[in-house]
Amino acid sequence: MFSGPPASSGYFTYGTKTFEEVHRVLERETEREDLENERFERYRDRIRFLADLVAGRVPGRTEAAQVTLLNKNWGLGIEFAAVAHVVYQRAKAAGAGRPLPGEWFSQFSHP
Repeated sequence: MFSGPPASSGYFTYGTKTFEEVHRVLERETEREDLENERFERYRDRIRFLADLVAGRVPGRTEAAQVTLLNKNWGLGIEFAAVAHVVYQRAKAAGAGRPLPGEWFSQFSHP
């Protein structure tokens, strides 16, 4: 919702963002997506799925100088929660660590 050209006083301000600022953010996001797509195409023949690596269907690193990159920029993060649970249970069983107050991980106010 705007009523004037960019940089005019006709733009409504939502919070601290003007329509013009939001437009610039969206342009940068599009540029980032283009770059990711370009990288995907460049390395398409070298991309392997983590499930295939773990199952032994594709080879892992063959020497220490090789680099493995996990590109995880999508999803809900449930796998991280699942792994964290296993790590927590094993650490607890081993007597490692110490209890942390739950308040450290709670948000009582919303911005």
